[in-house]
Amino acid sequence: MKKIGVLRILKNLQILYCYGCTSIQELPSLNNCPNLYELDCLGCTNLQELPSLDNCPNLQTLYCSGCTSLQELPS
Repeated sequence: MKKIGVLRILKNLQILYCYGCTSIQELPSLNNCPNLYELDCLGCTNLQELPSLDNCPNLQTLYCSGCTSLQELPS
């Protein structure tokens, strides 16, 4: 799997756990996930970018250690 599908119907999503998913290159928009409080991408070695986290006001924890292809974090 290189891409996770649309998350727009998961408005109550609180944790997105992608730990060790080495084939994922990008995550979908998290604009409709206002309850997300943990995003775990540890070891996603091919993940190239993270989506905007502006609409995730409850995000408390972001794990991205080992994401060796990640160029920058969203502002």
